[in-house]
Amino acid sequence: MLKPNDFSFPQELLLVGAAIETGIIPYLHEHPGSKAPNIANALTLNERAASILLEALTGCGYADSTPAGYQLSVEFSTLLYPDSGGEDRFSFLHTYYQIKRWADLAEVIRSGKPMSHDQTSSSLTGFMHAMRRNSSLNVDLIATLVCNGLTSPFSVLDIGGGPLVHARAFSRLGATVTILDTADTLYMMERDLVPGEPLYLIPGDFNIQLPDGPFDIAYLGNICHIYGPEQNRSLFRRVYQAVRPGGRIAIHDFVRDLSPRAPLFSVNMLVSTENGGTWSQEEYFSWLEDAQFSDIVLHNLGDHQLMIGKRP
Repeated sequence: MLKPNDFSFPQELLLVGAAIETGIIPYLHEHPGSKAPNIANALTLNERAASILLEALTGCGYADSTPAGYQLSVEFSTLLYPDSGGEDRFSFLHTYYQIKRWADLAEVIRSGKPMSHDQTSSSLTGFMHAMRRNSSLNVDLIATLVCNGLTSPFSVLDIGGGPLVHARAFSRLGATVTILDTADTLYMMERDLVPGEPLYLIPGDFNIQLPDGPFDIAYLGNICHIYGPEQNRSLFRRVYQAVRPGGRIAIHDFVRDLSPRAPLFSVNMLVSTENGGTWSQEEYFSWLEDAQFSDIVLHNLGDHQLMIGKRP
């Protein structure tokens, strides 16, 4: 529980997020030593507002004010634009956009529906960096549990696997991996592919159709919380048709009553999705059995759970 003095913690996040969303921080990265009027003019911003924001960035240590103008501080510039590329550099943007959605929570509680927020390139960038960071937790353990008993070569359908973290873990165990995700996501991640990797990107909507199989494994990592019971039930039925007899489905997600993060994460789905939430073990097992999967097992990995079922 937060203490009263902690309630100001989102302010710096909102400050930096707005500075990125409006283009100020990228502009300072490209044009160090710029004055506020020039920045405001170049980015079509209000000059007074841009000046106040730049002073706040300086006061908080994110920028420096020099006689020539403003520039990013060395520490902040290194964090966002490291020579190595930086896996996590923009992952905080996802939290920034989440907070903007959570600001609508009272209205969402009244209506039961999320407020409309258009996806921007910076919000997609933040989401992908956050997903890559979050997916890295236990990734090799998950791949080992999912692929247990299979020998190379085998095939995996990674549904919603745009971040490529789990796809690469499967490939390290000898799998050829087909990644199904939205066109925007795959366009962003395509440049991250390494020549010769056994990864194949297919844009599409997995709520409509899955690629032709049969696959040895279908993996759903952090997918089911986005959708309601009927959509998940239908998706599991499509997965059943996409995996070979003897193949398996694997689901990695927050399971209600098992994950300590599930209750608060459900609120995040409330403000972000039409029907999403966190679902119980009983619900998952019911959907899997309805789709005719059997021998279902659950691995409790702390905050997340992993469920694996087999097609007879």
